This record gives sequence, C-alpha cells and structure tokens, in this order.
Amino acid sequence: MTAQSGEINRKIRVQTNDPNNANVQLTCKGKTLVPFRTDPATLNFGKIGRDSGPITKTVTLTRGDGGPLNPKLGKMDSSLSAELREIEPGEKYELDITVNPPWPNDKLRGSLTVDTGLQEAPTETVRLFGQVDPRLKSQPKSFVLPADPQEDVELRVALVWDGPPGKAIGATATDRQLKAALIEEDGKQFVSLRVPAHYQRKQKMALSVSVTTDDPAVSSLRIPISASGAAAGKAIAQPAVLAPAPSPANSAPPDGQPASQPAHLGAPSKL
Repeated sequence: MTAQSGEINRKIRVQTNDPNNANVQLTCKGKTLVPFRTDPATLNFGKIGRDSGPITKTVTLTRGDGGPLNPKLGKMDSSLSAELREIEPGEKYELDITVNPPWPNDKLRGSLTVDTGLQEAPTETVRLFGQVDPRLKSQPKSFVLPADPQEDVELRVALVWDGPPGKAIGATATDRQLKAALIEEDGKQFVSLRVPAHYQRKQKMALSVSVTTDDPAVSSLRIPISASGAAAGKAIAQPAVLAPAPSPANSAPPDGQPASQPAHLGAPSKL
C-alpha cells in the first residue's frame, strides 16, 4: 500500500489569548488502518547483464485491517510472468514475479496489478525496476554545444554496440536548426550534429538527437544535447588581473631622496 500505515504521532502548536500560555503544543496520536500489506511494494532487480536469463523475485501479500484476502492476478507488462501462491488462506500469499529477456536497451521498468478481493482497496499495483547493460550507447554520452560559434561546427559521437553490431538507420534533432546525420568510417558508426554559426539555444527547449536502428532490442536511442556555460547563459568567470611587478623606477630611492607617492587606483592622473 502506498499510504502510510501503522502508528502516527503529530505535534500541533496552538496560539492562545492567555498571556501565561500564549503557545500550547498538543500531541495527536492515531493509527492508520490498511486493508492489506505488500512487502516490498516496489521490486528492485538490480543490475542485469544482457546475457542473463529470466530473473524472479517474490512479493508477500498479508492481510491488514480489512477482511480476508482473495487475491487474483490482474494486468501485467508483456515482458513479465507471475505466479500467486497461497500460504495461509485469506491471510498470507506470495507473488513470484519474473522478468524475461529480450532486455530493453538500458533501464528496466514494469508493473503488475493484483485484484485483492477487498472492497476498501480492490487493486494493488506492484512496480519494478532494474538496470540493464545497454545494448547501444553513445561515446561521449551527449553532444556539448559550443558558446556562440562564429562559423558552422560539426560535433560527433560514436555509437557503441554490446555484442554483434546492429545498424543505425536514421538520426533527427529536436531543433530543426541543428542537422543530425549518420556517418560510417572504418567500420564504425558515428552520429554527426551540425551547429550553424551564431546558433542560440532556445532556453525552454529540451534538446536531443533521436537515433533509430534496425535492432529489436533498441529501436531508438536518445542522445542529449547539453550546453557549455556560455551557451546556457551562465556567466563565465573572468581571469584575475594582476598588478604589474615594481619597475626599477618604482623601487626604493637612494638615501636622502623623498619617495614618490603611489597613484590611487582608478583616479585620473594630473599633468
């Protein structure tokens, strides 16, 4: 259950017109009732290798403050399979959830619903996540825009495949002023991004390049476009200006001669 369960303890401060007790603190105690409990409510499958087989984790459903449970499997993602086992009738059940290959390119996300048989909370959603070794990635991970380019600039990232390489078949930038293209050199695949001279990034636009492929495990790859400090509108620190080293003319005068007075910085000199 997503709602807080169990004992709760809250403090409330009340202001009064009593000069001897201008502020009074009250303690409120209570208990949140829940129809049943899910442990854990979210499953973390951790890091998954691309050559891994099916992986199973278990969720326990326990009767709470509602009536007896009568759970049944509901909707689930196509990459999942599940089995519901009765441990104590109406009281406790175990739900085995299995994630199956083929794996997504990077992040694993999924969910499964359970029909509980309880009027107070008829369904429960169990969410899961994990991190899969990417089938395809870019090096570096993003394009970095130059600050106010004075001429057209080409940026490149390399496409790196895990295992037998697939084929990239298209590349498109979210901003039409930026031209994305695919390039093959020496058996390697690159994504090129042409930035026109004096290009100004639109501050509210999320920039990226979308690469489409012929590989069923990764039909598309999003490559972010980030900005350097100046391109993002951030102030760039100016280098410190050092005072000139004393010249022989400014060194200590011979004995008996008055020393010259230093000029004030920023004040005009008098002729």
